[in-house]
Amino acid sequence: MPTTMIRVRAATHKALKDIAHSTGRPMQEVLARAVQEERRRLYLEALCAGYAALKKDPKAAAEYRKEIALWDTTTADGLEDL
Repeated sequence: MPTTMIRVRAATHKALKDIAHSTGRPMQEVLARAVQEERRRLYLEALCAGYAALKKDPKAAAEYRKEIALWDTTTADGLEDL
């Protein structure tokens, strides 16, 4: 896997090193997990903001509920017994 170098503050490097030491994982993995967690947090925040905006717009909320109701009909696909 190709790699690249980044500059981090000394305190960040120490924190990565400490976490890697305490978990037994390489610093690259610790950093990769931290980035993934931050990406997920940002995604979920945006998702929540979108739903909050939807709730403030009654017309859009009604359209959304109507579309969800249409999608709910797809669950009746005859596979209930599996």
